[in-house]
Amino acid sequence: MANKKVKLVNPNPFAHGLKLMDGIREINIAGGSFTLLDEDEVYFINSVSRTFSHKHLLIADPEINQALGYAEKPVIGLSDEEIKTLLRGTINKIKDTLVNVTEKHEIDRVIDVAKGMEDLQRNKITYLQEWSGYDFDQLVDTGKEEK
Repeated sequence: MANKKVKLVNPNPFAHGLKLMDGIREINIAGGSFTLLDEDEVYFINSVSRTFSHKHLLIADPEINQALGYAEKPVIGLSDEEIKTLLRGTINKIKDTLVNVTEKHEIDRVIDVAKGMEDLQRNKITYLQEWSGYDFDQLVDTGKEEK
């Protein structure tokens, strides 16, 4: 009987490579795409790397996520609309959600979505600036280009 296939999603704009269990095969998962791997391969990758804990790749199977301790849906796994909804919510909800987000690629994703929002309140922009470490000018697109 064949092993169960598990969908691995790369929500990032960059590609991510994996070396598989046999030590010979390698795959490269392009940014914004996915691949299917055997369940055993997923457990192997989890045991030898931090790919899933650092959220470079997401496991699209809730059962395996639960078994590996990744049951909480990470910010990087949210769609752009879900991130916008979060940023339109209360400042306390934003703080509670983003407090444990420390990976640069996750922070960049939230900031990229925030940059596209025109209705972001000043206190939220200030919090995002402090949280991300980015300069205020990088967060707000003023629409003015220097000539």
